[in-house]
Amino acid sequence: MNEFTGKSSKLNGLIDLEKNLLDFYVDLNTLKTGIGLRDSHMRDNYLETKKYPFAEFTGKLESIPTMVVGESRPVVAKGVFKIHGVQKEISVKGTIKMLSANELLLDASFPILLGDFKIEIPSVVFYELAEEQLVTIQANLKK
Repeated sequence: MNEFTGKSSKLNGLIDLEKNLLDFYVDLNTLKTGIGLRDSHMRDNYLETKKYPFAEFTGKLESIPTMVVGESRPVVAKGVFKIHGVQKEISVKGTIKMLSANELLLDASFPILLGDFKIEIPSVVFYELAEEQLVTIQANLKK
């Protein structure tokens, strides 16, 4: 299979460690794979972004780490991932690094199965996709 990555720099979200709340969403219309025609087919035919424009994760950390400036902490979030009009409870492993008193760096990733979210796998040879896709979040969060 040909591999490609869909990227967006338009992730919106927050981590509130005091209330133990995580919420991240991205407008799927901002995903880019490097080929405009593939992007258009992905949005129109498979993600159906006119009907389901956003992917979102809302959840809580299993335990709130003690944060120290300059250090990373492993975290596990449990919550609901929603894409293509389907919601599913998931667990996400990641790290949070405190860059300063006002800034955190989040790195996390989790696999999804396209079929779990009723996303068809393209049958055209040059658009073959694996059933399992990896969602990765890298976010710099500021107060």
